[in-house]
Amino acid sequence: MDWRWIGRFRKLSANSTTWWLTWAGPFTEEEQREWDHLFGLPFDEGIREQLGRLMKTSRERELNAALSEQRQPRLYYPAIPIERVRSEINDLLQLAEDIRTLEPDVIVRRLYLGAIEEDVDYLRLIEATYERKTKCFWQYNQRVFPLPSSEDMHDALTHIKALLRRGFTQSSTREIRLQLQEIISSRFHLASDVEQVGTATGSTPLTAPSCASQTQAEPERTENRCADSQALF
Repeated sequence: MDWRWIGRFRKLSANSTTWWLTWAGPFTEEEQREWDHLFGLPFDEGIREQLGRLMKTSRERELNAALSEQRQPRLYYPAIPIERVRSEINDLLQLAEDIRTLEPDVIVRRLYLGAIEEDVDYLRLIEATYERKTKCFWQYNQRVFPLPSSEDMHDALTHIKALLRRGFTQSSTREIRLQLQEIISSRFHLASDVEQVGTATGSTPLTAPSCASQTQAEPERTENRCADSQALF
């Protein structure tokens, strides 16, 4: 039923993009010359291994320097083939337009447009990474990896609540419990009245924020943060 589009779609969605987001530290002049030479050669597994070793060496050097100097590491993504990324974005958008215009089956049309939108969002995320546009990266990261729901948060906190109940009953863990309570309250902004965790009332003081309301508000906020990005669909 989708014979007209499957070939083009598979060709555009078959790329392994995880490799493109492998990060490196700053290259030395010698490493940069070697990278430029290898990156211009026909890509195969051997070339990939050599490029990977260069990134690993620079990454480990930068991490050690950042730890020693008590600073954030400097991240670079030299494996991103930006012209190819932009070309594939354009090809996917053209495919979406062709399907929207020419595909008569509403179900086939909807399924393809949804899948293409996801692929374009991920490629836009890679493009924003290359351009070092933090706001755009955040916008597309939220689209590709949506915020968890309140139910997801409550499920994740179930194990923590059980540990807190155990810690509340043992004086030897009081200091650790108080530290954890502070982290939950200040860093994750979750209500954590630990003193009530061990009571017989069965209360569940760890309360996840309403992620659903955050998700609904996100498009308006991210649109302002990334004004130079156009709506894709």
